[in-house]
Amino acid sequence: MMLIGMGLFRAGFLTGKLSLRTYGIIALLGYGIGVPLGIVMVRETMRSGFDVPRPTNGCICLSTRSACASHLPTPLYSSF
Repeated sequence: MMLIGMGLFRAGFLTGKLSLRTYGIIALLGYGIGVPLGIVMVRETMRSGFDVPRPTNGCICLSTRSACASHLPTPLYSSF
């Protein structure tokens, strides 16, 4: 993320040096991608009855490692 920010700064995007047309196009692209994804996410959440999906094989991903439920403390699974 930091590299993206540095690139946008050097390109003049974050400093306001680009034209209003460029900012408008980027805003339309952002809304064009974000709004449909948000609608799908809300629809799927409502369809599931606001249920939190459980890991199918008893394992969950913790950052880059996979840990099985038998090796995790029980409070993580107490609400399920």
